[in-house]
Amino acid sequence: MIVNSDVTCADKVTGFSSRGWNRAIPSIIKPDIVAPGASIIAPVIDGVGYAIYQGTSMASPHVAGAFALLKALHPDWSPAQAQAAIMTTAVATITIDDEGTNATPFDAGAGRINIGQAAQAALVLDENRASYENGDPALYWQTETTGVGITADLNLASLGNGSCVDQCSWRRTLQNMSDSTTSWQATVDSDSELELSVSPTSFNLSPEESIELTIEANTTAVPLEDWDFGRIVLTEVDGDAPDATIPVAVRHMTAKLPPSLKVTTTEQVGSKQYFKLETTNINTLTTTTFGLKAANVIQEKLDSDPTPNNIHNNDGGIYLHSIKISDNAVALSIDLESSESPDLDLYVGKDGSFEPVALSINADASEAITVTFPEAGDWWIAVHNFASYRQGVLFTLRYAVITRNDPDVANLIATTEPLNSSPFNLKLDWNLPETAAGDYWYGILQLGSSPATADDIGIIPVKLVIE
Repeated sequence: MIVNSDVTCADKVTGFSSRGWNRAIPSIIKPDIVAPGASIIAPVIDGVGYAIYQGTSMASPHVAGAFALLKALHPDWSPAQAQAAIMTTAVATITIDDEGTNATPFDAGAGRINIGQAAQAALVLDENRASYENGDPALYWQTETTGVGITADLNLASLGNGSCVDQCSWRRTLQNMSDSTTSWQATVDSDSELELSVSPTSFNLSPEESIELTIEANTTAVPLEDWDFGRIVLTEVDGDAPDATIPVAVRHMTAKLPPSLKVTTTEQVGSKQYFKLETTNINTLTTTTFGLKAANVIQEKLDSDPTPNNIHNNDGGIYLHSIKISDNAVALSIDLESSESPDLDLYVGKDGSFEPVALSINADASEAITVTFPEAGDWWIAVHNFASYRQGVLFTLRYAVITRNDPDVANLIATTEPLNSSPFNLKLDWNLPETAAGDYWYGILQLGSSPATADDIGIIPVKLVIE
């Protein structure tokens, strides 16, 4: 959320600005907005008076101040309406380098904040808590009910879809918050491979009247697994209000699958069903499972790190564990948790280099990593005490190396139904008669278009926790 405010390079996203895509919830575009955050003159308390700073600590006050001004102008607006006004009126012509390369929504979100235009916004979008709770993506695969767990359906001032199987769509409800009737024209602007359409393309709105727009995307010309970008531009034909611009980010996929499957159960032998999975290769769909493999469990204590922003200087706060991975490994799955540290981070790498192959650095002490098809060799797992100043913080590290052709762990079965149809349902069956409460088990589910291409549709990590 940082844009250089130097007049010689205004509206250029800095190299240190946080960027998308949003790996936790790909269908919600992040960042939302960018704001001045480099070469900012700010007051200090050390007697100098002012100094030049940069970073989120400079950009965030610009956004907070903009919201405060909008609240003063429109005290009856909800936070979502104010956010929509700021996003839809942002300056979208942002660059990322001296050559003038245009920023994508993953660089700048809706664009650079423009409070003067936001104050005059006529079209806004609103959303409520119940819809956010209903849009929790974890709910989508848990029920056959439609309209549940679809984050893309949240009435946000952005349009994202991380699993667009050839075609996808959104609905957005906009309300005229001005004191007069407004007339609008809707147009689209997109990358050459992405086909966007919006309906209706023109409409009139009386004060406080709302309209629902339908936006459709065709990604068949977009390379598989690539993101393409665009925007919807709503122009008031008489010039009585600022344009409302909504960014679009879409990834073309052959399947819509859960990123992982976690089962928490008291049953040693049981099953769990998931719903509404999609793929374009349904006529030849094959499933292959590996595991479940019992977790290795490590409990250790970790001191604080006096320089938590530098994990390479060996001054404390790091726990290292070495493992050897064979050439028949399918996956390395790792979990980390602690009730004593507010923020632990997890890294995994190989062959003596401290450059991680994968990392999990959430803003808490719950982290997880799965590396599929890891190369054979010596690997390491690192736990970093990022945000605790306490000594002796207790943590629990669990991991398992899942391998092919392991007869001792052939205890996971996956079946799909109905056959030759999409969407389809997935059923997991497990048989763990020797397990006990507190055990963690790890597995891998592969979905392929044929037995010869067993994982070309997707690979889904599976975790089963016995309560």
